[in-house]
Amino acid sequence: MEEEFKQKYSFAALQKQVSEKEKDKDKAIFKLWNGMNLDELGMSVQDNKLPGQPTKIISPFIDDNATQPDPLSKPHDWIKQKLMPRQNSVNRKKEMFSQFSEETNFYIFYNVMDEEQQLWAVENLYMRGWRYNLRKEQWFKELQLINKNLYSGKYFSIANWRIMESSQIDMQESDLCTLEQFFNNQNQ
Repeated sequence: MEEEFKQKYSFAALQKQVSEKEKDKDKAIFKLWNGMNLDELGMSVQDNKLPGQPTKIISPFIDDNATQPDPLSKPHDWIKQKLMPRQNSVNRKKEMFSQFSEETNFYIFYNVMDEEQQLWAVENLYMRGWRYNLRKEQWFKELQLINKNLYSGKYFSIANWRIMESSQIDMQESDLCTLEQFFNNQNQ
């Protein structure tokens, strides 16, 4: 009796029965064994597939993974790089920073917490004609004197994060520092 029960209801017997009757895909045992396509339940997984969304109901008897890997996820061996890799040569750094846009140099100046990189960005901005106002803590370029303390020109707006023009810039010329004054001010 026990041997007959094993032949009929053991794991091997179930596997044999399912593999022999693959033509009976509508039967519950086949669906239990091989999983079930969610499209058969009325859930369309082709139209709006989300990353990690199951494509079928899984069965404990199959090795197939029911979820699809997220194609936009970072690989597991991805290592976050620093914003600026440290270069050995001073000339390489100058060349690299000169290739950055002005906005990128402003980002490095205001947001990167590496003093060396900030100073490279400052040097690059000065080479492009920008001057730093110590009192306003803001960058200015192409300033033209209108009257005593009123200028027109370009400035970098931190609030708007872009270069803007104005004809009403109120400041004293002594507040604008040269590159040497900027470096000396940083060392104090």
